[in-house]
Amino acid sequence: MKPELTNDQRQALQDSHGCIVGTTYVLMSKDVFRQTMGIADDKELAASLEAIKEAMTDLEAGRTISLEEAKSRLGAKHGLPS
Repeated sequence: MKPELTNDQRQALQDSHGCIVGTTYVLMSKDVFRQTMGIADDKELAASLEAIKEAMTDLEAGRTISLEEAKSRLGAKHGLPS
């Protein structure tokens, strides 16, 4: 299923310059997403969106680590003090 925006959602995005933040969601246009993430071309955009889909699959399957573990791994990978 590929969800489509309603006319009200499209109008709200346009009125809010491409980004709506609710209490349980964030809705943004591709242009705002690209600008926010520093994505230069369609290939980078596709890779970024695929990474998000993979992350959501991992979350649903319970394949997660704690924030402390993530910090530790990133610190070790990039030679940062712990």
